[in-house]
Amino acid sequence: MEKLQFWCSHLSLAHLIWKGLVQPGDWVVDATCGNGKDCFYLAHLVGPSGGVIALDIQPKAIRKSQEVCQEPWVHFFCQSHEAFPSLVEERCVKLVVYNLGYLPGGDHAFTTMAETTIKSVKRALHFLQVNGVISITCYPGHCEGERELSVLRLWIHSLSPEEVSVAHTKWSRTGSPELFIIQKKSTKRG
Repeated sequence: MEKLQFWCSHLSLAHLIWKGLVQPGDWVVDATCGNGKDCFYLAHLVGPSGGVIALDIQPKAIRKSQEVCQEPWVHFFCQSHEAFPSLVEERCVKLVVYNLGYLPGGDHAFTTMAETTIKSVKRALHFLQVNGVISITCYPGHCEGERELSVLRLWIHSLSPEEVSVAHTKWSRTGSPELFIIQKKSTKRG
């Protein structure tokens, strides 16, 4: 009998969760599109009847993402995730994805920052539909990543269990990525 081997990285776990949530026709936001791999995956989940709103502050990241993901239902915006384009407000958003840190293969000094990330996640929780999800992958292996994780963890622990359900996955190796899944349960805001 063959042994079953199981290995699940933070990104493959996130993709499994997204696949179980997102249906064709849904709208999703890739708040940090980077090199476009998540954007491509999301585009195929929503299909042509849905849409992906992809953001990144770096023009290089937008260009790379556009090369990888050429589907016409993906809308790219070269801007910070601190504010969302009006297209987001006009849609019923099912999933918002954050893959934090720096652009893989890019300048490691240019990274997401705790203050703008918190502002963005708070805003996303506001416009996200009930039962929708915010998926946040943090990379604490560098100074700002560790700070960003610490600030996010404190904020997430302050959320009301009546408003959200939270899952947190942490791999055992120091500095390993951590995944937060926040599911919105109600529209009540305190």
